[in-house]
Amino acid sequence: MSNGWIKLHRKLQDCWIWLDKEPFDKRSAWVDLLLTANHSDKKILFGGEIITVKRGQILTSIRKLSERWKWSYDKTSRFLKLLESDRMLRKESDNFRTLLTLENYEVYQDVPCTNRTPTSEPISEPTEHPQVYQPNTDECTDRTPISDKQECKEYKESKEYKEYKNVENIDNNNIYINNINIYKNIVEYLNLKCGTRYKFTTPKTKKQIKARLDEGFSESDFYTVIDKKSAEWLGTDMEKYLRPETLFGTKFEGYLNQSDAVKKINNPIDWDNV
Repeated sequence: MSNGWIKLHRKLQDCWIWLDKEPFDKRSAWVDLLLTANHSDKKILFGGEIITVKRGQILTSIRKLSERWKWSYDKTSRFLKLLESDRMLRKESDNFRTLLTLENYEVYQDVPCTNRTPTSEPISEPTEHPQVYQPNTDECTDRTPISDKQECKEYKESKEYKEYKNVENIDNNNIYINNINIYKNIVEYLNLKCGTRYKFTTPKTKKQIKARLDEGFSESDFYTVIDKKSAEWLGTDMEKYLRPETLFGTKFEGYLNQSDAVKKINNPIDWDNV
């Protein structure tokens, strides 16, 4: 029974059994990488420039993975090197990020093209990977990946989408889509930069971001504040304040205009600057 498919939805990562307090084992960590990898190319703003994270890639950090898997930094690094040695992934790292590229991602994630005409013959299986169906592009009238369509449909039907619309009371759908992308980009950048896992759908977070946008601040201003405060607070007693309610609150303008050359602090907390 080693051939064929089983389906694992990304929502598995939100399940209680996946978020159990016990550390991951190697099998769970590998599956977690498969679930986390981009299912399609995606452009993001990172470090002041737009980069494309391709299908089958993960932009993360060893620190972030170690916290997620409840491993030490060294154990996580050794595991990634082990996967590299077996050509299961490629790793590109610098001081700010780790880009993982899963090898043979198509083998794990390709799906059959279902929007074929009724008279079409079944799609034959390739000999190299008999468990993977390859789409017949000559018979596909809609080239949008089936997984993308399904994910979009599920999101529009999700509690998060409906909850967001109720909180914002936005009648114009175009404004809604634009705002939700901004909120998502900002919070994802914070998570990537600081190794956190905040949700962009939290009402309080959305309210604070919206308040700053209404004051005339731009999306790039949020990235600047995140860059400045993470450079100042990461690795200090203030690291716990790298959160939306602190960074995007009423002191946002002060954070934005502070000098870039701020020394890290390890002294007792100065509540007037939080």
